[in-house]
Amino acid sequence: MDFFLVGYIVALLVGIVLLWWSGDLAVDFALEVAQKFGWTNLFSGFVIMAVSTGIPELAVALSAIWSNAPQISAGDIIGSNVVDITLVLGVVALVARRITVRKRDYANIIMMLLIAALAMINIFFLGVLSKSYGIFLILLYITCLWLIWQTGMAPHVRMKKLGEESAGEAGVLAPIEEPKRSFLQTRLGVILKFVASMILVLLSSEIVVCFALILSKAFGMSLETVGTTVIAIGTSLPELSLGVSAVRKKEYSLALGNCLGSVLEQGTLILGLLAFLSPEPINVVPLRNIAPFMMAAFGVIGFGIIKRKKINRIEGIILLVIFALFIGYQLLGIKI
Repeated sequence: MDFFLVGYIVALLVGIVLLWWSGDLAVDFALEVAQKFGWTNLFSGFVIMAVSTGIPELAVALSAIWSNAPQISAGDIIGSNVVDITLVLGVVALVARRITVRKRDYANIIMMLLIAALAMINIFFLGVLSKSYGIFLILLYITCLWLIWQTGMAPHVRMKKLGEESAGEAGVLAPIEEPKRSFLQTRLGVILKFVASMILVLLSSEIVVCFALILSKAFGMSLETVGTTVIAIGTSLPELSLGVSAVRKKEYSLALGNCLGSVLEQGTLILGLLAFLSPEPINVVPLRNIAPFMMAAFGVIGFGIIKRKKINRIEGIILLVIFALFIGYQLLGIKI
């Protein structure tokens, strides 16, 4: 075997190990952030983790606009959404065996799922992303963010009762003084740790994608095949890493918030920005062949959550089958 080929394989394996390790760190620090600010884990997954893992898609969108090729980015974003709700959530469900939805998170998860599904259905139906519709998608994401903020941002202040010495106001509550802590234990310190871990996640995912592309070309894969398989999966590696790390720690709300939050963010905010910044309306009719796979995945997830308030391994297996069919369909190059 060629010496350089062996080196590329080793680099790919190192990138994968680094990705999983950084994913574990990011989950730990995300939980610290949630604890420091009194946020629910679902809110942390939906906002800080989903937004962070959406950076690759946002970068692709801005690059596509600069190159006057927004259709490429639209395809990447919609394709990544399919990967997120089939491969990512399927693997996460298999690792966890059962992802239970907490009662307090149920309404928000259903809202994220319905809005993400309806937004994509409407996009496929219209077939065109205009500037005005881009503004609508951006406002839709901001509205979802605000609604989840109302229930997900529940800061608590530890209180203690004051005695009779409290100016005659017995029973008045006052904050307990926090003991002195190191900088990395403060709110700013925890945020910086999380940001650093997410940068590591993104860099390691770039390493994996880079060497996967080199190896795929070395083995004779076409650029089209590489784009619909390696790149689509590569941009979803951060979600996969963080999702598996979260369920291994039994933080199911964090995993669901990250996965569904990423799908919602990409399908509203990032697509909205792409449509708004694009000099011309974006034609998404050629991407309608993706719709059956996406809607089937939404249906499986919705059935599990609405019917049983959990996603079992059966749903995980079905989602992976849908992913396999989607990839097979793309490799065959069939058009609807």
